[in-house]
Amino acid sequence: ARSQRQSILFFRDPFKLVPVDHIADIADKFTRNEIVSSNEIRQIIGMKPSNDPKADELRNKNINQSSDEIGGMGSETDTGEKDQIVNDLLDTLEQQINDIIDSVGEEEEDEQ
Repeated sequence: ARSQRQSILFFRDPFKLVPVDHIADIADKFTRNEIVSSNEIRQIIGMKPSNDPKADELRNKNINQSSDEIGGMGSETDTGEKDQIVNDLLDTLEQQINDIIDSVGEEEEDEQ
């Protein structure tokens, strides 16, 4: 670019131009979308990096990830067990609903 007599414009600290009230929103979006890690954000705004090893990971902190599920590595047995638990809960709820319907029907018969 310089050989063609073009000028180059760069910003050493681009966040210096951003209003303070927008920095938290930008930091949240950058970390949530896994663009930069928490420690990188801390360095950009002039803070010391955290000693927490998770602060250097690119991950969405709004999503709870168990150690088995990180990277989509959940096992099929876990899924089968979870399905069974959900089915058991649904059966229990269905039974409770049926009991409520039966009790309402008995109350109506008593009133007549």
